[in-house]
Amino acid sequence: MNAQNGPRICYPIGQKLSERLKSRTGVRYEDIRLETVRQGSITSEDLSIDADTLRMQAQVAAEAGYLQLAANFKRAAELVKIPNIRLLEIYNALRPCHSTYAELQKISIELEKDYGASENARFVQEAADAYKAAGLLRAYDKLPRFVP
Repeated sequence: MNAQNGPRICYPIGQKLSERLKSRTGVRYEDIRLETVRQGSITSEDLSIDADTLRMQAQVAAEAGYLQLAANFKRAAELVKIPNIRLLEIYNALRPCHSTYAELQKISIELEKDYGASENARFVQEAADAYKAAGLLRAYDKLPRFVP
């Protein structure tokens, strides 16, 4: 037993713990098969990973000594709750020179407050601070567009 994270997770979890795995929509891992997809019982929504599965992967990575990979899995588990369209908007906002400092701070607060994604909120705030130090923030709220 791992005192910090509970019982040791056996890898590969898809083979050793399949009964504990489910999709984000609650479909059991064992029920996701080619024939159920062909029958229409499984949709693309049902193929999204569950936060608990990502946390189990994080535990496996940490126990193997891959701490950065474990941290990535933990952040990914936080992101499962966020709608894909919003994730894409946040991803775009994090591109250098695409956001002001205030906009990135607002995203950080949103991640913490609305989704409980504290690690990702911290990550966005660190990005905002790094972009500020490196001069990689958008300087204006709206840049004028040249239209010929």
